[in-house]
Amino acid sequence: MVDFSDYISNAIPISFLELGAAIFGTLYLRRIAAQKSAKLFVAFLWFTFFFEIFASYAPLTYFFKLDLFKFTIGTPFEMNYWAYNIYFLISYFVYITYVKWQLTVIWQRKLVNLLLVLFLTTSIANLFTSQVFFEAFSAFTNITGTLALLVVIGLYYYQLVRSDEVLKIGWLLPFYITIGAVILHLCLTPFLIYSAYFKSIMHPDFTDTYLVVLGITNLIVYSIYILGFIVCRKKSFHY
Repeated sequence: MVDFSDYISNAIPISFLELGAAIFGTLYLRRIAAQKSAKLFVAFLWFTFFFEIFASYAPLTYFFKLDLFKFTIGTPFEMNYWAYNIYFLISYFVYITYVKWQLTVIWQRKLVNLLLVLFLTTSIANLFTSQVFFEAFSAFTNITGTLALLVVIGLYYYQLVRSDEVLKIGWLLPFYITIGAVILHLCLTPFLIYSAYFKSIMHPDFTDTYLVVLGITNLIVYSIYILGFIVCRKKSFHY
């Protein structure tokens, strides 16, 4: 099982990375007259940072039996799976919407809107009709969300290689965001599918591996986001 030192050694660095990305994103917005997609994504980075602080009530209560959240012990809210299942819906919505706003072809935007509606309705229905909401990270949400996001990113890359923008790809913020999104979801989704093992003493190696992958993935992804904000802040190409 994960002990307090494991939790701290993973949670604190990730929180600093999330905060760093949010700060650099804010500095980017102050320098660049960015479009609404960039504003949405930076707002989401701040939301993610504060959400992680909120969601830490579960491990802190587990390790310290904090009186503030003691009322959750023995209830479905004792674990924070419910909070993350809501967060995943918001996260996929933001990522897909961000990439959709980069698309210039009308029928592609309409296709993405359809995918988004199907994803949200089926994922919410799955949370209401199954026991997963309080017991594990929803495999359905993460699988369908990842597939939908990859399709949308594929449309954006197809548009990119067919335009002159490909010549300045290193100065385009959406390029950094989409690269980070692909790495994030391809690396973590397989673990989230089997999240029921996280709380099982019979699978400590699975949890340990997940924590290592989680830390490395977040280091890479948020470093890419920060790099994107720094590079694109110096250029006039922005989205």
